[in-house]
Amino acid sequence: MSASATSPSTKTALACVTRQGQDTGRYAKAVEQLGSARGEVRLGGIYALQRLAQDSGRDRPTIVHVLAAYARTRWRRT
Repeated sequence: MSASATSPSTKTALACVTRQGQDTGRYAKAVEQLGSARGEVRLGGIYALQRLAQDSGRDRPTIVHVLAAYARTRWRRT
């Protein structure tokens, strides 16, 4: 089946899978940034997770838990 003969539902499913893959990459990079020694990189990770939470309702609860755990961990160190 050629790409031009792909049904609308198949195109929608492929777009969804592509979006989920992009969200996973964004999530992984943002969480990695939280572990940086540089404060501005950590802050960038927080903002990236916030934006991802806005964009992906499916991932929002996980992101909230990650940010809460990060905040608790950071408060204990200071």
